[in-house]
Amino acid sequence: MCRERLNSRITTQALNQLISKNHIKEIKSLQLKKNRKESSLFVVEGVKMVEELLKTPYDWDAKEIIVRNDYSIPEWLDDLEYLSASKKDMERMSGMKSAPEMLAVAKQKEYDPKDFLNSNCILLDGIKDPGNLGTIIRTAEWFGIRHIVCSADTVDLYNPKTVQSTMGSIFRTQVGYTELTDFINDFKESGGKCYGTAMSGQSIYDTGFAEKTAIVIGSESHGMGESTMEAVDEMISIPGDIGAESLNAAMAAGIVCSEWFRKKGNL
Repeated sequence: MCRERLNSRITTQALNQLISKNHIKEIKSLQLKKNRKESSLFVVEGVKMVEELLKTPYDWDAKEIIVRNDYSIPEWLDDLEYLSASKKDMERMSGMKSAPEMLAVAKQKEYDPKDFLNSNCILLDGIKDPGNLGTIIRTAEWFGIRHIVCSADTVDLYNPKTVQSTMGSIFRTQVGYTELTDFINDFKESGGKCYGTAMSGQSIYDTGFAEKTAIVIGSESHGMGESTMEAVDEMISIPGDIGAESLNAAMAAGIVCSEWFRKKGNL
């Protein structure tokens, strides 16, 4: 793989050569978590997502770009190196239903949640669905929340479905994994207040959020864990009419973030 940063300001000559079979296997292997973990690499699929990766100001390390050979190269790729692949080969590398016109291989980032202690945060307790995680990241960015802390059993950030669901927000949001109760205790000691979400909590519409706030969203099937519930300062809920048993985790996060943003302004 090309080890030079592709989104540098250095002009390079594009490589219009077909990707090798072994290289296809290497990239396809990144669909599996164990291979992503061993290599610290992940795949970004689709023209918009690759453009977001390359244009972000947050210094992501793009290792290489592969372009489908029937796709017209956009201007922003003119001075960058890329490999060419047939539609069939793109299908082999991709985790999507149809072959993307472009994909990139990028270096993973690891964030230490201790660096988030002075920020407003969303905390995720055991989120299992990669689409939910990606949607929560995207929603959090919309409402100005750039720091997310995940429990160790939350789905992998670099799962292809998670990456795709963020629609580029993954490149502008810092996500770290840790023991949630430890983070909550440290957050409270640093002067913040932590809220948990549950059906039995106080209505979010009657809640006055602290200046420095962290809000926990529990898993899709079981909600917050017992130890997490014991660690938070206050439980809050989203009131609704009699109907569905519960809200989707990503939907709940969106409603909570919207009300939080409305009351606190720029988070």
